[in-house]
Amino acid sequence: NIMGLKSMLIEFDNFKKVLKNLEKKKDKFSDRIIELNKAIENKKETMHSFEKEELDKLASSYGIGLLENNVKISVENEIAKRLDSKNHLGKYMEFYEEIEDEKKILVLMN
Repeated sequence: NIMGLKSMLIEFDNFKKVLKNLEKKKDKFSDRIIELNKAIENKKETMHSFEKEELDKLASSYGIGLLENNVKISVENEIAKRLDSKNHLGKYMEFYEEIEDEKKILVLMN
């Protein structure tokens, strides 16, 4: 007490209590982090399967067959195929209109 060691021992004990409480909180936070990481992983699995199911439904509603693991190429192929079909139909329509115009001309001439 004369040299002031008693107050140093009391302060040291207080620091040990603080350290013990901080370690408890660290353990709680570590457990919580592990718990949240597991929840994130579970959500990722659920989210991927949900998105895949929704994408499959949407694609099938538009008549698009999805290639395994390559949705972008499947959609691009389908777009190209439909544009090609549209172009062919456009050409047939032009041809049909030309025939109709010629038919009208022939009818007027007779």
